[in-house]
Amino acid sequence: MRRDCEHYETCGLEFCQTEYVKAGVDCPEFKPKILILPIKKKWFDMIVSGEKKQEYRAFNQYYGSRFSRNGVPRNLEVMFRNGYSRESPSVTCKVYVHGGTGIEEWGAEKDEWYFCLDILEIVTMERCEKPEVII
Repeated sequence: MRRDCEHYETCGLEFCQTEYVKAGVDCPEFKPKILILPIKKKWFDMIVSGEKKQEYRAFNQYYGSRFSRNGVPRNLEVMFRNGYSRESPSVTCKVYVHGGTGIEEWGAEKDEWYFCLDILEIVTMERCEKPEVII
């Protein structure tokens, strides 16, 4: 019996989270930590208003270890925070992470390869100014 599931004590599963991921499903008891990413005000406001649908991070080992599991892109919940303080405005989003080039109007440099975080849904907003509605 394998007990290498990182949360075995709470779920009692016989195989590890990695095997769930390989099977294409999330462990029903696994509650991942939300990744917090600081972001500049311009991009933060565009995400809150719904104008910006992707955020970018450098395509490197640091972010690779946070965004993928065994090299496989995945869906995550990410908190974008406008600043570094716990009291800074923040928005939690469900995102799909994949590699690619980005859109220059949304902050990507031309022909640069990034981890692209496609924003699928805004889950919560904290301490955010309501976006102006343009008619």
